[in-house]
Amino acid sequence: MPLLLELGKGERCIINGAVIESANTTSKIFIHNHANILRYSEIMTPEEAATPAASVYYALQCAYIFTAKKEEYIAHFNEYVKQFLQAVPSSSGIIHSILELVAKDNYYKALKQVRALLSYENKVLNDYNEILEQSKAEEEEQLQQHAGADEKIFQKPVIKPGETLADVLNDD
Repeated sequence: MPLLLELGKGERCIINGAVIESANTTSKIFIHNHANILRYSEIMTPEEAATPAASVYYALQCAYIFTAKKEEYIAHFNEYVKQFLQAVPSSSGIIHSILELVAKDNYYKALKQVRALLSYENKVLNDYNEILEQSKAEEEEQLQQHAGADEKIFQKPVIKPGETLADVLNDD
């Protein structure tokens, strides 16, 4: 059964490395044999590959679309996966499912799993930022508390005759 692709005016897709763009209001294309296809919404540009998980996606996308350089892109993919797993060991379940699909040459489904990795990365980064903001707020609060104590010490009057330092510091 052929795959029907429907592209709106100006929409693009990549089929076996070739960029296809619809010039009409709507174009319908039947794909009758196996082809590596990515819709425009699934394509990541090099500029968008700005995070570790995005680098994993981009390398796998390139291996899927540009089969002539597949081994080169898979080498990059493997290195990015290794680095990501070292940085975020809690991602091992997602990484394992991606690697299983890649081993079976099912790159399209693997790309879908990498989208889950992108979401997980986003969650980890958001959690980290929340912890960082909380830590900064606590540090600021501690600094203000210490600053207040220091001001109290330095606002005490000079020791008068007959007073001790302890008398001055304990005088509230």
